[in-house]
Amino acid sequence: LNVLDSLLLPAYGYGDADVNELLIGTSLKKVDMSAVESVTESFYNDAPLTFTNKTTLVEVKVKDGLKVEVPNFFKGTGLTKVEGKIDITNAPGIFEGVTTLDSVAITGTVIPERAFSGATAIAKVAVNGAQVKPTTVGANAFNNTQALTTMDLSATTTIGANAFTGSGLAYSAKDVALMTVGATTIGANAFENTALTKVDFKNATSVGNNILKEVEVTAVQFQKAFTVDESATTQWGEHMFGKNSAIKVTLYVAKDQKY
Repeated sequence: LNVLDSLLLPAYGYGDADVNELLIGTSLKKVDMSAVESVTESFYNDAPLTFTNKTTLVEVKVKDGLKVEVPNFFKGTGLTKVEGKIDITNAPGIFEGVTTLDSVAITGTVIPERAFSGATAIAKVAVNGAQVKPTTVGANAFNNTQALTTMDLSATTTIGANAFTGSGLAYSAKDVALMTVGATTIGANAFENTALTKVDFKNATSVGNNILKEVEVTAVQFQKAFTVDESATTQWGEHMFGKNSAIKVTLYVAKDQKY
């Protein structure tokens, strides 16, 4: 089986640990796992199923709505195509380090931590065909996703630390430079080194330090008074509101803001 490169078993539910070890321990390029409805922790413990670091794997077909609830499921693979929609709500690191995948379809609006960290080619994470409008973005979820330029963040409630650090994020919609962020809590360095130019923090009341470090913004607005996480810092960093350069930044804050 060491030369097996395609595993097209649409009726096999991957419920046998011995068979899984035999099949997946090969140089697979294509896998049809559309009979699997969920990969939960108990399922994984009974019949270990993961493709972590299978660099040869380039295509996979899943059942629409496949629920993945174990970490790093496709981490480090060579995937270029995923057919079917995946529920990644509880799947941290699911596509971490997958540098060859430019789009994927998901079923929900929660992006877990490290979900696409280092996925340098990812440009579209689709829900019903359109770019996801996330409600939660975990820490490092889109870290170093240079191809990701557009995402509407107006419905977010929480954005984790380094969520978009080093990404290409520039627009909330096509050619719309104003990024409206709905989150009340925003982690440190969340937008560090992105391509944002204008940001409206609509509901932010708690933010980490240096959320816009190395970002050449021209306008930043906080519609509510906010506090900076004092567990990490006792003062605002010099890059708190953008890159320390000759570019003039206009900062709007609520009238009851404390400094």
